[in-house]
Amino acid sequence: MVKKTAGELSVKALGDTTKYSVMDVADGISSNVKKGVIQCVENHVDVFNGISEFCVVCLISSDCLIKNLMRLKYFALPWLPKPRQDQSCFLYDGKKITHLWSLPNATTMAELSSLTKVHTKYERMKFWCDSFFDKRFWENIREYHKISILSEEEMVEKTPEKYKNIMSKINPNGGK
Repeated sequence: MVKKTAGELSVKALGDTTKYSVMDVADGISSNVKKGVIQCVENHVDVFNGISEFCVVCLISSDCLIKNLMRLKYFALPWLPKPRQDQSCFLYDGKKITHLWSLPNATTMAELSSLTKVHTKYERMKFWCDSFFDKRFWENIREYHKISILSEEEMVEKTPEKYKNIMSKINPNGGK
């Protein structure tokens, strides 16, 4: 059996006229995200050895060559990442994984934030979008989740020695 190329699969997907339920697609993506977050945690526990909590970020990205292809990309940081569109962030504290936020694409962010009332299933996402545009994102996220983890900029500014210590654990050779 010969495997089809990504391009062949893309052409096939473009020709698919099936109407898919948005909720079914979201459920499928959610189960993949959970698996990806757990795998990213497992990959970084040793890297962040001695760091009590870290963030796992999932970005939804498109492919410049295959227009209907979406990729989920994961990475971990020992601080809160800068919020951006198409991003979900999770906090691992050594015991559990907490979903901190999910930001949709830029158009949806702006639309949600411009509305005064949204369906209850979008209230948290509206809160995240409003916080982003109000420039109080990290403060609101920390208050909402009762966490104290800093962003990279805050860590450099408020605790430069802790930042240097973390950087030496992540990259003990100093990039050499």
